[in-house]
Amino acid sequence: MNILVTGGAGFIGSNIVNRLSVLEENNVVIVDDLSSGNVDNLCSAAKKQLNEHSILDDNKMRELFNNYKFDAVFHLAVCKKRIGDLNPATDLLVNSLGTLKLAILCREFGVKKFIYSSTGSVYGNQTQIDVLSPQIPVSYYGVSKLAAENYLRLFTREMTVNAMRYFHVYGKNQNDSEYGGVVARFIKLGKEGKDIPVYGDGDQIRLFTHVDDVVDRNIEMLDVKKSTMTNICAMKPYSINQLADWIADKFNVKVTHHDPIPGDIYNFNVVDGYGRYKIDFFKELEELI
Repeated sequence: MNILVTGGAGFIGSNIVNRLSVLEENNVVIVDDLSSGNVDNLCSAAKKQLNEHSILDDNKMRELFNNYKFDAVFHLAVCKKRIGDLNPATDLLVNSLGTLKLAILCREFGVKKFIYSSTGSVYGNQTQIDVLSPQIPVSYYGVSKLAAENYLRLFTREMTVNAMRYFHVYGKNQNDSEYGGVVARFIKLGKEGKDIPVYGDGDQIRLFTHVDDVVDRNIEMLDVKKSTMTNICAMKPYSINQLADWIADKFNVKVTHHDPIPGDIYNFNVVDGYGRYKIDFFKELEELI
């Protein structure tokens, strides 16, 4: 199969790319502007197929679609939440317009499979969630990703769209900068002997989901014949305080508390999540450290 992966040098994207690349029947083409991705995340075979540009570069994207007859597209290119908080216009351009432009290209060139990485942030603050729950996002990121979902619904007559809403993914290749995931960020600070910053009271509930669960589900989507929406999350909740305290104890550092971050979701309780087998969160953290 000829497969395009946008955001393929990023955290989740690189894990998907590396899994796909070991299968000889797949020719995996990657688009990533490396604003948050990293070439070193990719296996040697995948590095040769990296195209370093934005999904908003119309000429280069069209050239790719002209050069390859893509059978499937995995769309993971994204403006992260922390970036979107600082620049909502960029968030809108990348997450919403970028997705729409990509879907239009897929329709034009006859791509029949579109696998989309969305987010649990589309639900906003709700205590009981399934895929049919109202979507009431409380962040720019959640709004832009929901808009992309809604655009993609309009393309399901021409292609199969499999959308997945991720919750608090962690694992290999996660960005540990201030714009990265909380797990990787806390581990990095602990290793550096720095305090672990908790924003708000720390009782926020998270469903920390191992990246392997996400990759498994993405690969399975290649064989799904109808359009779907799936929540991807572990089913065992942990609080930010539990994570921070574990990291602090591991590295003998302190936990500090700060004002809440606007748009931060407090609690999640998902009743139909996929990704149940990775339930020993702290054992998984040991492997990362």
